Amino acid sequence: MRVMAERAVLREDATRLLDELGRTALEVAASLYSLGVKTRPSSAGDPPVARYLHAVVGADSRVRRIKVTRGWLALETHRRRRATIWLRLPDPVREYTIMVDRARPREASEIPYEGNQA
Repeated sequence: MRVMAERAVLREDATRLLDELGRTALEVAASLYSLGVKTRPSSAGDPPVARYLHAVVGADSRVRRIKVTRGWLALETHRRRRATIWLRLPDPVREYTIMVDRARPREASEIPYEGNQA
């Protein structure tokens, strides 16, 4: 039961953080900018949402890796079983991610962001 509780807490924290970014893609961009996360469309594989989440959630010792794709957030934990927690990105964050992805070169659109390597 403890594992399920840990997963629930991580899921809730990540969901809350993503929801707090804004109600539109432009609000998400403004929120990330105000938090010091710059959008650099030319840097493939370095999604701004992943950098933000790594700074906040990645500091949690239970989180091993954070990956953000166009529609999903994957939080990989250090657990052997059910190690990855998948969350659908809220619509504004998904729209922002797609907007940034379209502005970058076509080399790679999703590269995992490595977190704590304990």
